[in-house]
This record gives sequence, C-alpha cells and structure tokens, in this order.
Amino acid sequence: ILVETGIIGESLTYAILGIGVNVNFSMRIYPELALFATTLADELGCEVDRAALERALLENLNAYYARLGASEAERAKIFREWRAALSTLGRVVRVQTPSGVETGVAEDVDADGALMLRRKGTLIKLFAGDVTVLKDSAR
Repeated sequence: ILVETGIIGESLTYAILGIGVNVNFSMRIYPELALFATTLADELGCEVDRAALERALLENLNAYYARLGASEAERAKIFREWRAALSTLGRVVRVQTPSGVETGVAEDVDADGALMLRRKGTLIKLFAGDVTVLKDSAR
C-alpha cells in the first residue's frame, strides 16, 4: 500500500492511495522473494476472479471512506480496528525509510499512523517506509 499526500502548511490537500495485490501467479517462480511475499492463488490454492476482487476491494474502501466522515468516534473505532489487525506489532522488522534502514521491534502505532519502533532501547517514530517482518520473528 502506497500513499502519496500533498500538504500545504498544516493542511492536507490530497491523498492518493495505491494498492498492489499479487493475485494469480505463484511465488515459486520468484524464490528470492518467496520468503517475503505471497499471492492470493498460492494462499487459497486456486485462481481468484480479479474483477470480483476489484469490486469487493472498492466497495470496502468506499464503506471505510464513508465511516471516516461520520464522526470522531467512528474514526477512533476504525483506528482501533486497524491497529488490532496489524500483524507487525510485537515483531522484529526492517524498515527502509527515506533516510536509511532501521531495524527493531514494531511496538505500536500512534494516532497519526506512525510506526513506533523500538531499536537499541530507544523508541523512534517512523512516518514513512517499506516495512518487512524479519523471519523467525515471534509475535
């Protein structure tokens, strides 16, 4: 998931969301990536109807977007749901940031969506980066 934003002063002027989903091929053809990535076909053991997947994804995104505008309480509820679904929390991760690589335990996320990473005993806040869960990282 990639998000590009435009900010003027302290105002968000736009956000563009990009989502990439590996659907109907096997990671066996990319053994160097198979430790870090998968596909829906590999996980389900069958091909996926891409049009149905796209429709379901857009319907769900639209429903969440509507909820975001409903109320502050609803936004807080979405945040709690999102945080509960994060598979990275409590695990050792590598984060490629614009300023370099950070490695540590993904401890939490804050209300701004920043990852709170504990490295070398210090808690740091990361706003952007490519996060990879390191193998054998127990939750």
